[in-house]
Amino acid sequence: MKKTIIIFFSAILVSACSQKTISPVQSTTASDAATAQAEAAKMEAAKVEAAKVETVKVEAAHAEMVLQGKSLYSTKCNTCHAVKTVENYTATSWTGILKSMAPNAKLTELETQQVTAYVIANAKK
Repeated sequence: MKKTIIIFFSAILVSACSQKTISPVQSTTASDAATAQAEAAKMEAAKVEAAKVETVKVEAAHAEMVLQGKSLYSTKCNTCHAVKTVENYTATSWTGILKSMAPNAKLTELETQQVTAYVIANAKK
């Protein structure tokens, strides 16, 4: 019995004196939350800015296409007949007109797209 008590207390002593591992507790402070929100806001602002830049690029490309289309319209369409006033026709009307006239004018696919961009941009609303 004496032996059992000594072993029991020895086990308690060893257990009490052994090195304990403490798991780190991750605490979120108000400043950590504010920093995370600020980073999220910066990321969102960057996405919005990138979208704006992309929109400007697309608009610039479309504007260039419209300018090229205007030049083609006034030169290629004028070879067979007087050019029509673009504003007199709707976009739907122009789609049908160009479908039949582009092959006669021997427009390439790109040229057809450019002329289409011009007439639709300036068509009657």
